[in-house]
Amino acid sequence: EAMPLPEIRAMAAKGDVVANYYVFLKLPNSDKPGSVTDANAALDFACRAGLPQAELDHANREEDAEERYHWTRKSAGTGYPAAQLALGKLHVMGHGTPVDLERGLSLVRASYDLKVPEAEAVLAELYCSGIGDPRSVSERPETLFVTAARNNQPAAMLELHHRYLEGYGVARDHLEACRWLVNVGLHNKAALSKYLDESGKSIQQPSPDLDRFAKTLAVRGESPEARAL
Repeated sequence: EAMPLPEIRAMAAKGDVVANYYVFLKLPNSDKPGSVTDANAALDFACRAGLPQAELDHANREEDAEERYHWTRKSAGTGYPAAQLALGKLHVMGHGTPVDLERGLSLVRASYDLKVPEAEAVLAELYCSGIGDPRSVSERPETLFVTAARNNQPAAMLELHHRYLEGYGVARDHLEACRWLVNVGLHNKAALSKYLDESGKSIQQPSPDLDRFAKTLAVRGESPEARAL
């Protein structure tokens, strides 16, 4: 990952599959003409060579549901944990394949057991939706969401924000709700736009309770402590 791009491209030109994949990862950040075209060509090369990571990235770019399922399944068939998670989600949603909740849950659990960070929030969402039951105390949805949020997963941070704001499964706590929303904002500033204007000042809300929250967020958003996970 630390290798300069020209060296990686030289290796890729000689047919190195992994180098081609890293060309794809690095080129989108380049402003040189033709970078996107070269990145796509590098991904296609790595995908045709059977690199699981490339197959999954190719699948995620597919607009056709059946093609997306095909390439995700192909990547997952190699044992690539992230692809197993992606395949599990497709089975749950019925995207490109008939809905199979049992198979989807099994794949998500397998990816969670293999320490795929994103699996924590997905598994928690399945349990909250009534799909499966926690296998242990550590798999309770509230525990999974906290673990996922501490592993820098924005979706889990947003869920914790809502839970603390509404008092769902936890005691209502505006400061905790602020803390998690501020952390979501580090990934996506638009998440704060419901409560704060572009200057960071609170926006009037439809209820006194939300109005108080917005004002608290405006103050806490400037505090380093609010961003401490």
